[in-house]
Amino acid sequence: MLGRYSIRRLQSEIPELASLEFVTKDITVEMPKSVRESLRRARKEFLIEHPDLDEAIEADGGGALVQKALQMATLPPTADKPKLRAFGDLLREELPQERVFVVAWYRASAREIADVARKGSKRPVVMITGDQTVAQKQHAVDTYNKDPRTVLVGTVAACKEGLNLQAGRQVVFMEEGDLWEDNRQVIGRCLRRGQVDKVQVRRFITEGWPESNKHRAMLKRGRSNARALLEEFIDGTSL
Repeated sequence: MLGRYSIRRLQSEIPELASLEFVTKDITVEMPKSVRESLRRARKEFLIEHPDLDEAIEADGGGALVQKALQMATLPPTADKPKLRAFGDLLREELPQERVFVVAWYRASAREIADVARKGSKRPVVMITGDQTVAQKQHAVDTYNKDPRTVLVGTVAACKEGLNLQAGRQVVFMEEGDLWEDNRQVIGRCLRRGQVDKVQVRRFITEGWPESNKHRAMLKRGRSNARALLEEFIDGTSL
């Protein structure tokens, strides 16, 4: 029976981990005017259009619209790709010789980020996504820990558990997860036994888009909608 369960302790409860720290720095990039206009129209039409998209994206409901809008705003799909350009500059100018652990919320974004790292920095690049086998993920971790110039790119969902990345201290959020707890778990992959440095966390934020608070806003809207639906049934107005 116990084979189905595992016991985990909080970092603060383990003496050699309790003192490990991380610091966060925000890097703001400008949202292209064309993307801002597209989001403004989408709010009214449930349709996302932009010249650099292959086709217009039609959302069949509010939830789908929110997700597509988040993806477009957090990593603008314009030809100049401001956030990806800034990320490339970071690798070349500030972190040319260090391991870097980069995470995104969307798998498509992670693949774009990995492509930028390969072409721009000429460094080993490995990926971790939810569709990989355990062996593939372990190979990525081994490469990261072995080569001091490796860039490890993954999604928040795939990287928040089960990784031991104590060899590196640079974490970059290109896109955050909807829940702060998930983001904190991602950072915790570097706060493992054997880590001796303060972990540096950088968050890329699109100007004019409150990415750091988006999960709170979404949860608030969700609770509001659920409350309205329950009140409707309780009052019998839907019957």
